[in-house]
Amino acid sequence: MKKIFALLLGLNFLSGCTAFCLSKATAAPNRDFEDRLPYLQAVFLNEESLENFNPEAEFARADDPMAERFYREVEANLIEPGEKKGYLVLLPQMNIARNGASLYTFLSVVTLGLSPALGLPITTFTSVTDLELNVLNAQGELIKQYTSQAFVQNKVGFYHGDCNSARNCYTKVAWEGYERALDNIIQQVYKDRAYLREQLN
Repeated sequence: MKKIFALLLGLNFLSGCTAFCLSKATAAPNRDFEDRLPYLQAVFLNEESLENFNPEAEFARADDPMAERFYREVEANLIEPGEKKGYLVLLPQMNIARNGASLYTFLSVVTLGLSPALGLPITTFTSVTDLELNVLNAQGELIKQYTSQAFVQNKVGFYHGDCNSARNCYTKVAWEGYERALDNIIQQVYKDRAYLREQLN
């Protein structure tokens, strides 16, 4: 029994050696998109609507990993250099909930800590990510709006790789939801590229 317990602890240690790293996750994939849009300035806004958007304002790059991921995606895959024809304005909304902590804690106590060592989760995190991407012309007038939603759930526990702690799992579930929603919205924009180019020129 001692050998089994030692083995379980060793596996948990190895699984805990990884941590989700945002700095490595901000790189954009190479989508091999052709026929890109004319140059549009990417703007990441932590607001609920475009009500206060001013096309004459100077938009600095937001110092945020999710904003950086968006900027890189737009620059690498959606636009080509040239005269600015408008804006791509992203408004993210994210809700993250922690679930099941009391139940899993109870099981851990009842089993004297054996349930987590056997692979049962300690808790779970759920994220619901809503993205709204607005394509605006140079005057700040809306051409088209795109929306996307992603639902992600991850468990915290032994043998769950970079979800070995609540902090890592919270970060990972937030990022996975954002990635899925962003990928969906980028695909939507690319499918509409002919229409958008026509409206922007």
